[in-house]
Amino acid sequence: MRFVKGFLILMVISIVALAASVAYITQVLDPNDLKPTLVNAAKKQQVRLELNGNIEWTFWPWFGISMENVHASSNNWRFETDRLEGSLSIFSVLSDTIVIDQLTVAAPKVKLELSHSKQPSAISEDASVLESKTILIRQVAVTDGEIIGLYPDLTLSRLQLSVDSLSPVTASDLLLSAYITFRDYQTPIVVRAEI
Repeated sequence: MRFVKGFLILMVISIVALAASVAYITQVLDPNDLKPTLVNAAKKQQVRLELNGNIEWTFWPWFGISMENVHASSNNWRFETDRLEGSLSIFSVLSDTIVIDQLTVAAPKVKLELSHSKQPSAISEDASVLESKTILIRQVAVTDGEIIGLYPDLTLSRLQLSVDSLSPVTASDLLLSAYITFRDYQTPIVVRAEI
């Protein structure tokens, strides 16, 4: 009987501590404060990132953040999406490394400009600006994407991509499905691989 009572008390304390952590993070920490961190992380990779929409907390189906109206570009490509969602490790928000367990990209459009030779990127790298948190992404999922510019008149549409581990130490399962459109012809493609 004492064991059951102690176990129940421990469970109640754990639930209250978890609820208090989530309440603290969502009420005190503004996810829009992450915009400079994300923009600076992109600058380190020579990518121009624009986060025009608000960043909001999400609770279903996982705890995380959601961004709308995201644009990114570099010398040879442009990217835009209506919505990005990332499930966060709760305690990573409070540390120096933000861990995104899964990044989901809804309806991205990527335009490649492979035939154009452009000058190297001129994104400034002010050392004081680039000091920021490290971002670690474990899994990526893309739904209903489109890639234009791989070859003239060639388009990948209805792109579905899933990579379940982005760690260089472990093997990752990759699943890609899309429709290849070349002029008036269209064919499906499915790729499953371990990388």
